[in-house]
This record gives sequence, structure tokens and C-alpha cells, in this order.
Amino acid sequence: MLINSKITKKAVGAVIAAAMAVSMIPTTLFAAGIQGNARQGYYALVPKTGTDTVSMSPDGVSTLRVYDHGGRNGNYDDNCDGTLVINAPEGYRIKLSGSYALESSYYSIYDYFVLNGGSNQYSDTGSLSDYTSESHTLSIRFVSDYSRTYAGFALTATLVPYTVITTAPTASAITYGQTLADSTLTGGVAINGSSVVEGTFAWSNPDTKPTIADSGVTPYEVTFTPNDNSLPTLTCNVTLTVTTPAGVNDVIAMIEALPDPDDVTTANEAAITAAQQALAALPEDQQALVPEELKTKLNDCDHALQVALIAELKDALRDLLDEVDEFGEEYYDLLPEDIGNDLIDSYSSATDVLLNENSTLVEVEAAFDKLFDAYVAAIDYIDGIEPEEEESEEEESEEEVVEEPVLTPEQIQELAVRHFVERLYLNALERPFDVAGRDSFVDLIMHQNGTGSDVVRCFLGSAEFANRNLNNEEFVNVLYKAFFNRVPTAAEAANWTNALASGMTRAEIIEAFIASPEWAEVCAYYKINI
Repeated sequence: MLINSKITKKAVGAVIAAAMAVSMIPTTLFAAGIQGNARQGYYALVPKTGTDTVSMSPDGVSTLRVYDHGGRNGNYDDNCDGTLVINAPEGYRIKLSGSYALESSYYSIYDYFVLNGGSNQYSDTGSLSDYTSESHTLSIRFVSDYSRTYAGFALTATLVPYTVITTAPTASAITYGQTLADSTLTGGVAINGSSVVEGTFAWSNPDTKPTIADSGVTPYEVTFTPNDNSLPTLTCNVTLTVTTPAGVNDVIAMIEALPDPDDVTTANEAAITAAQQALAALPEDQQALVPEELKTKLNDCDHALQVALIAELKDALRDLLDEVDEFGEEYYDLLPEDIGNDLIDSYSSATDVLLNENSTLVEVEAAFDKLFDAYVAAIDYIDGIEPEEEESEEEESEEEVVEEPVLTPEQIQELAVRHFVERLYLNALERPFDVAGRDSFVDLIMHQNGTGSDVVRCFLGSAEFANRNLNNEEFVNVLYKAFFNRVPTAAEAANWTNALASGMTRAEIIEAFIASPEWAEVCAYYKINI
């Protein structure tokens, strides 16, 4: 027993010595991270310097004691500046409470700790009650000066469930001009603790109209409303794609397809006009979406087109002047004074415009139309001259016979056919004729058994006519001008536009006009077959 007693005493002495040795270990040697166990509890220390990070979880360490680096029973050291970061899973916040005893005075703060980098410095002696982090991370920074140390602090960190959006919803794309309400929100996850929260995501300001510049850049607020009314509503930010309207893309494509302004010819007129009309048809806010460099290109192409049209129309005006010259030499003396004067006046005006390098397209068109109308009036007059009765042999012997030019029937018919074709250019295509085109149609009627209906079908079935993009009302008006050289009455126009609206095709209406008695009268007037 004596031996055993000595052994026991020795063992006890060793234990006491070991315990004393432990109490003498400097605080800076405390291990970093979470210490302790489930039975006695877990704790962590704020390091004297630097930063340590620990993690809590609901199925692991859900409660954690936090001390300064002096530990539960020791004082902290001088010249400290260390931080402990505590992380928790999404869906949790960290609640902190406890007490502290730090060096301070009425006049100054010497030693303190700060939570989450805030401006509040906890110093002197006091208690902390239910401080809750704003996220799932909490930092504790402890600072001491160069003299006097105290017991420090003993705090308890506890996990508390918290509702939070962990995944923002996805927004479907919208077209410029639409509102956020037109974008559908899908997906999105909110949790409370470890549980998913059922609820609804919706735009906070659904009437907002994003711009193209906002696409994929500007965040818009979304509100999450839980089905459980006891839980708070939450917000998050979501971006979305804003696409360019199809009409704007069409205009951009049309302008991009145009040639460079230096390469523009009159053959590009339909494409340039169509691009201008498409751009003008866009709302002003959508017109702003068309790049300025493309608008500049369109304007430059239009200017180049005007120059080309003036040149082409001047060529046509020269041809018309030549034709009037030939006509005047042969028939001028047969014209009455008023018709002759009109022809001379229009001829003179046309010559002035032709010689003026700065003549505008409007001026050239006006000169052409004026001369053309005077020329047609002169032709119409010559067409209507009745053959004079033959003078008696006695009268011939008594008076000097004056020979006057007489047109052959074929010449008269050709003039009438020219007139017919030239009017179709103006009435169907709204432009002056080109000589080659006119002559090909005249040849078709005069020498190839072509009819007036054949020619009008060619005009109205041409790509040039289709490119005018006439609406139903405009189409009907053009038909009356092309077929009958007049405008329709209100009743006539309403009759055909209603027929088109009811399903009758434009081709069917053209055939109806061809079958009309009025068209037969027009063809007879111009001495051509129907």
C-alpha cells in the first residue's frame, strides 16, 4: 500500500504540475480554429494578429463560444490587431451575445472590438445582446494598445434561420418598346435555414421600358413574396436581353444592301425609295435605333439618285425636244395660234431648264410635263384634221394651189400609239418614258399584232410597278388613270377597294377593267386593238 500510495501521490503531483504548466502557456500559442467538443461545447479565439476563419453549420457546430486570444480565463495581450471570420451556410445568420471587459476611460477608447467592419467600437465594460449579422458571414476584429490588459470578452455565436434569395430568377428577352411586364421570370430559389421557401418572383416596377442600351447591363428589381405570410418579402436584381424590333432590323438590312453612293444609278430608285419609306414608317423612338452612319448613307444615296434621275430625265427631255423639232417642222403651220404658242413657249422653257446645270429634279420634271402636254395637244389637233374637199378644176385654175403636208394613215396611227404608251408611263409608273422602252411597245402594237391590253398588262405586271408598293386605294386610283385617263368617282373607288378587301385579287380587277366598255372606247380612240 505504501508503494501504491507513493505512486499515486507522484501521479497526482505530475497531473498538478502539468495543469500548472498549461496555465503558464502564453496565450499566443492557443490553436487556431474551432476547439472543444460536443459535450463541453465548442469555442474559437480571435487571433492576436492576422485573420482566422471558422465555419458553423446546423448539423455541426451550431453554437460557438468566442473569446479574445487570451482564452476563457486569461487576459489579452498588448498591441493586438486580429480578426476572426465566422461563416455560416446560406439561409442562416449569426446572432452574437455576451459580455466584455476592455481598457477604456472617460476620455478615450484604448482597447475595442468591431463587428463586420462597422463603425461601432465596443469598449470598456458592457454586454452585447442579440446582435445579428446582415449576411451569413460575421467578422470580429479585436484591437488593443501598448499598455494594460483586461479579461477581454466572452461571446456566444448562434445560428438562426433567415430567409434569403440564393438564386435569382431568369428573365425572358423582350423587344424594344415592351415593358418589364412582357418579360417572364422563371426559376429562382429562396431558402429559410435549410428549407426552400415557396413563393412568387415578380418585377417590382413592371411598367418600366428598358432601352437597347440596358440590354444585359442594367439590373431591375424583382420582389419575392413567400407563400408563408410570416416570412418577409425579399428583393434581388435581374438583367434581361432587349432585342431590336424586326422593323428596325429590316430597315438596317435594306440600307446595308444599298450600293455605295458613288455607285448609285436610277436602277436603285425602287430600293432607295423603299428604304426611305420603311425608315419613315418607324416610330420616332425606333428610328433612333437605326445607326446614324446608315441614315447618312441613305441620305447620300438619295442625293446621288436625284443627280442620276436629273441626268436621265434631261436625256429624255432632249429626245422630246428633238421629236418636237421634227413635228414642228412638218406640222407647225397647221396648228391654231394658241396651240402653236403653247408649244413654242414650252419648248423654250424646256431648253432653258436643259441648259441650266443647277436645275432641280422638280424643275426638269415640270419642264418635261409642260412640253409633253403641249406636244400631245398639238398631236391631238393634227389627228383631228378632216381632209379638205377637193377644189374644182375651175378653182384650181383660178387660184394658186398651196400644197400642205398630209399624214399617211400609218403615221397617224403611230402618233396615236406613241401617245397611248407615253401616257401609260406617266399614269402607271409616274415617270417620263424612256425612248427605248416606248419604242419597243409602239413596235409591239404596230408590227407584232400587240393589243392595248397586252401593253397595259406589261406595265401593271412589271417589277417597277410592284415596287411602288401601292395600298388598295392607291392601286385603284392608278388603274383608273392608266386605263381611262381619269380619276375614279368616290363610289367607283369604294366599289373596287371593297372588292379587294373581300378577297378579289388585283389580277382579277385588272381583267375586269380590260373587259369594260370604257376601255374599249379608249382603245378605239387611240386606234389600237383591245
